[in-house]
Amino acid sequence: MQNNIKGLPLSGGTYFPRDKSEQDLIGSDLKPYLTQLANWIYDEFTVPAKEMLLTPTEYALLRLLVFFVPGLY
Repeated sequence: MQNNIKGLPLSGGTYFPRDKSEQDLIGSDLKPYLTQLANWIYDEFTVPAKEMLLTPTEYALLRLLVFFVPGLY
């Protein structure tokens, strides 16, 4: 959110892009899973966080809560 990355942020400043041309650089074994995950996180998490005008600190705390709270799918 802070860097306006359209994709799934990973550790160390890396990310999985939502852009199809950038995704071609990713290994084909991980690509389907990461594509679905990146789209879901961006649409259901990052976009609403931007709309709520969350600060970077609030966004970081929300990411931690979502990561550590189990959910049913």
